[in-house]
Amino acid sequence: SNGNIEYWYCPDCDENYADADCTRPAGEVELPDGHKLSHFPEVPETCAADGKVEYWYCSVCKKYFADESAQSELSEGDLVIERDPTNSHVIVRHACSIEGCGYIQPASEYATVGLMYAGPANLNEAEVSGVGSASNAKVIVIPAYNENGKMIIGIGAGAFRNFQGEAIVIPGTVRTINANAFNGCTAEVIFESDSLIEGLENGAFRGYAGERVVLPDGLKNIGKPNTQSGEVFANCGNLTIWIPDSVTFMGQMCFNNNHGMITVQYEGTQAQYDNISKTNVYGESGGNLDWKKYKEEMKVPRTEITIPMPS
Repeated sequence: SNGNIEYWYCPDCDENYADADCTRPAGEVELPDGHKLSHFPEVPETCAADGKVEYWYCSVCKKYFADESAQSELSEGDLVIERDPTNSHVIVRHACSIEGCGYIQPASEYATVGLMYAGPANLNEAEVSGVGSASNAKVIVIPAYNENGKMIIGIGAGAFRNFQGEAIVIPGTVRTINANAFNGCTAEVIFESDSLIEGLENGAFRGYAGERVVLPDGLKNIGKPNTQSGEVFANCGNLTIWIPDSVTFMGQMCFNNNHGMITVQYEGTQAQYDNISKTNVYGESGGNLDWKKYKEEMKVPRTEITIPMPS
């Protein structure tokens, strides 16, 4: 037989109440026999989907309740925590990582406008091809997504040739840096900490005129494997290069023909460095190597660099 909740009956008004003072109507007082409640925890809302409050559902009476004693009934609408598309974004590389959201941080909030891009019109990806109208900038911050919503995945050949600013910030979305991208460039090249780059193309920093490069964690190849000459940092001047212990390959002639002091700072031990696959990285087989121009330092921790704003 059916049971009932605790309630008070008022004979004067012929109503049931949830309290002895008869101030709160009790609503439905009967409970079906064999109430079977299942508990559902709260599901927070996100920027992409509604959430739900904590509730109990009875498979006998087909009703929702706010408590395990089935005293406070809920409608289906009461269960919903409406999503707020402006909040709760989980930003990774300047876009929301929650599936189905699609939010992209506007480039105008953190990046340089006016750069040039190239790439197939039918793809949602592009590479930086030149400084465009930002040639007089001091700091260039490359956006992770350009004004057309295309993800920036590469730095094109010669893109920042002879740029004389102070810094260039590479977004985490970039996967490729092509030959001579920074030839004659004096600006410090700064990688965002969540970089996806795993390898530098041959000649990527050939002719670079800056003084320091801190390569990103996760980088594996400095130069393209199975090619005769890498020359990634060839023809540079006084340059300090910090290398993470994730690197497993350094191409031939990597630091060849430099006209200043090259200081290689390696994150790991000497044994780890010796274990990297590399041959003739300083051009030593040519017979004209001046070892006074090259220095190697082991177990050097990463230098943390503050990401500047565009200017």
